[in-house]
Amino acid sequence: MPASAASIPGGAQQFCGSQICLYYHSSEQGAQWVANDAEWGDLSGQTFNAQGNFGNVWDGYGQAIRNNAASVANGGYDTVYVYVYRAVDGWGPYDSVGAGGYGNLVNTWNNEASYSIYNHG
Repeated sequence: MPASAASIPGGAQQFCGSQICLYYHSSEQGAQWVANDAEWGDLSGQTFNAQGNFGNVWDGYGQAIRNNAASVANGGYDTVYVYVYRAVDGWGPYDSVGAGGYGNLVNTWNNEASYSIYNHG
């Protein structure tokens, strides 16, 4: 794994029924944003638009996702890569979370711009 990559081990989670759930706070807390697309090359303009699952469930609701997410959950069947840059800017450093995994972002904590199920690193 490149130095600019971090793997989020997580575990068997039961609260993200989508390919990806991004959370406003660490430990999957606060408002969330969910998507089932294989790839989202630019999160600009997207907001935390759903009630979260745990503590402070509305914190961050309506806030921009880009550069504001602290944790991630993967409810899909593919590894998800969360990237620092937009696709047009070359993706860049990333965090990866395997199917069923969840945890706090490391390289992309409050510094994410895109995600993909494809490793562009």
